[in-house]
Amino acid sequence: MILVLSASAACAEPPPLPDLTGAEPQVKSAIERAWKETTRNPSSPDAWGRYAMFLDAHGHTDQARSAYTKAHALNPADFRWLYFHAIILQNIDPAAALVRYQQAIAIDPDYAPAIIRYAQTLRRLGRDADALMQFRKAAKRDPNHTQAHLGIGQLLLKNGDLPAARKALDRAIQCDPKNKAALSSLARLHRRLNNPDESRRFADAARTQAGTTFLADPRHFEVERCNVRIDSFMTRSEAYRNAGRLDDALTEINRMIQRAPDSAQAYTQAAKIHGQRRDFNAAAIAAMDAIQHNDRAPQAHALLAAAAYQLGQFDRASAAASTAITIDPNDAKSHFLLGQIALRRKDHATVAIHLRRCIDLDPQNASAKLLLARSLASTGHHADAEKIFTDLTENQTDAGASNTGASKASAEVWLRLALTQIAQSTKDHPRHADAIAPLEHALRLSPNLTPALQAIARCYARTNRPNQAVQTLREALARNPKADSLALELAWILATNPSDSVRNGPEAVRWANIAIQIAGPSPARLDTMAAAYAESGQYDRATNTMQQAINMLKQSKRTNPETEQAYQDRLALYKQNTPYRDR
Repeated sequence: MILVLSASAACAEPPPLPDLTGAEPQVKSAIERAWKETTRNPSSPDAWGRYAMFLDAHGHTDQARSAYTKAHALNPADFRWLYFHAIILQNIDPAAALVRYQQAIAIDPDYAPAIIRYAQTLRRLGRDADALMQFRKAAKRDPNHTQAHLGIGQLLLKNGDLPAARKALDRAIQCDPKNKAALSSLARLHRRLNNPDESRRFADAARTQAGTTFLADPRHFEVERCNVRIDSFMTRSEAYRNAGRLDDALTEINRMIQRAPDSAQAYTQAAKIHGQRRDFNAAAIAAMDAIQHNDRAPQAHALLAAAAYQLGQFDRASAAASTAITIDPNDAKSHFLLGQIALRRKDHATVAIHLRRCIDLDPQNASAKLLLARSLASTGHHADAEKIFTDLTENQTDAGASNTGASKASAEVWLRLALTQIAQSTKDHPRHADAIAPLEHALRLSPNLTPALQAIARCYARTNRPNQAVQTLREALARNPKADSLALELAWILATNPSDSVRNGPEAVRWANIAIQIAGPSPARLDTMAAAYAESGQYDRATNTMQQAINMLKQSKRTNPETEQAYQDRLALYKQNTPYRDR
């Protein structure tokens, strides 16, 4: 009887309460509530475990370890108390952590994050072979867990097994393209493989990512959610945002706003998340809330500008971005946005001011360089544009195009480089031969890129390879029979090429008709149709069609004397029953 009473008294003994002097009010309240629950239910493992979690979340590790031990003693079959205790010990006493990880994994052998943490602890203790085995076990349990493949890759890299390391690290990047540790490891691997360009690419990508590595661990998230310090909500929100878990990021920042409704920082974070979710109305509202609480926060004005731009509110976007750079003249993103808006307005002088400033502040900003080069090309500064496009191609590789968006972006750069070269062609110094290589590169990245197909066919025709031009266009039209620009280009070559073996008037008429049926009449399409009629001997129709082209050109806002003179010259030929040859 005495023993029973003693045991009851021991169970009834209240747990230790840490010193909460200086704690935020909500932290003190949360820990005290959990503490009171253990005094009310001293034999409840969940009460002890929850108290331990609140202590753990707020850095009271000694008291948390004691409470986890009590929770485990009351329910040895609960995975959580062993696992959470092991995570505390991992950095304090790795050997003791191993024991608890082993015990936890014995209860639940399929939980990959526990196996990964166990492997990380083994690695910390220098037991690389055992760690590698555990990382591989975790990868089998969860084939999409980045940290499992990262651990495998890093250990294999350390062991010098470069092909296997590359396979594992590539898989890690597939699971999480923004993982800083995986990108850095790939940079080191390619340096050892003597691939300097690839090494530089991965190193540059790593530098743009957040410094913390996010371990997806839903069970330990229970502990993280117990942290109610104001800054903890921001920390968790940012970690989730960097990991692409935008719903979780928004939940955390909304919890912060509930507790700190006057925090401009919280509203700014909400605007970022809404922007990534492409909910630009919500992003604009959150940015305005941030500005209301701190109108000198440049990032809030920049986020409002970005949201307004996406909503098509360009005046509002311009005003907000201008305010942002008034507060912070070194805000590269706002300079970029002002450059974008100026480009839409064809204000190329302003484009140059803001995009050059953006590039000065952020030399790696390929988008700014691309827009600046486009602006220069559109205003006839082709040589300057070519220099920028060349710089962009030298900093891009096919391997960098790991997804559809990247492929299209890279293909556009190669295409625009070629177009600037073509634009600089003269009779004395033709550049069509120079343009073929970049066009072929663009088409390797994006095989159905219509402007590149059209341009390369023209270059083939201008460099005495007309049969290759015709073959390229026929193959492309077989894949995309509604590409009117390709049909028009093919019709032009078949109607006007100097080589008798290439020209085919009836086929030229057919393709010109198809182009007009798809896209409607225009001066250029009627010009091509007239040339096709002339090549097939239908000079009256060629004359009438050419006159229609000239009339339409005169009514067009895009008319220019050189084009009109070329049309008049071709009209004169057709009136003399002479076809046109594109020399």
